[in-house]
Amino acid sequence: MSAALELVDVSRIYGGGRARVAALQGVSLAARAGELVCVMGPSGCGKSTLLALAGGLEAPDAGSVLIGGQPLGYGARERALRLQRQVGFVFQELNLLRDLTALENVALPLELAGMARRTARVSAEDALDRVGVRDLADAFPADLSGGEQQRVAIARGLIGERRVLLADEPTGALDSLTGELVMGLIRARCESGVTAVVATHDAGVAAFADRVVFLRDGSVVGESRGVQPGVAAVELT
Repeated sequence: MSAALELVDVSRIYGGGRARVAALQGVSLAARAGELVCVMGPSGCGKSTLLALAGGLEAPDAGSVLIGGQPLGYGARERALRLQRQVGFVFQELNLLRDLTALENVALPLELAGMARRTARVSAEDALDRVGVRDLADAFPADLSGGEQQRVAIARGLIGERRVLLADEPTGALDSLTGELVMGLIRARCESGVTAVVATHDAGVAAFADRVVFLRDGSVVGESRGVQPGVAAVELT
């Protein structure tokens, strides 16, 4: 079975001279349809950069990225269309638009992809309900707690028919029970065929994965078939 998402020998360099940093060095990763892959490693190992390349937010300095077997283009219009239709993001910084309500933030990707506003907002209400914050649909980000903002961001990443979900520390601002709820939602989407790649420090999150990939200093240093809470911590010391 061909990979739904594939990074082939990708490298990403920031800066130059003494300030040169190799965020990723010759990294390859393939995830099939319906697979939940967790990427683990210490801070600065390249997890967020890997997600940025996987979703076309940045272009690799070497190597290639394929979604559904097709190269991810880097022209602004082509990239934007593919992201809107095929890739959902949950950013570590959340990136909620402060002048939009929770409902409007979640509905926005569907509206940008051409869905009628009313239809998009019905879908957004359902997505908010699935993460337990439907009653906050009319609230603005500034009026939400960190955990509530995280849930809204996750609803936005899960909405629609996009086949790839990229999540950077999606449970970072949540208590353990809510974090398990969120990972259960992501797991359920994978059962329906969505491919998810989740960057995390949390071994409890990795316990939901089909496969765990370990990064260190911009390179893949190991891989395992899922983990139980506490196991990954040994790998990262």
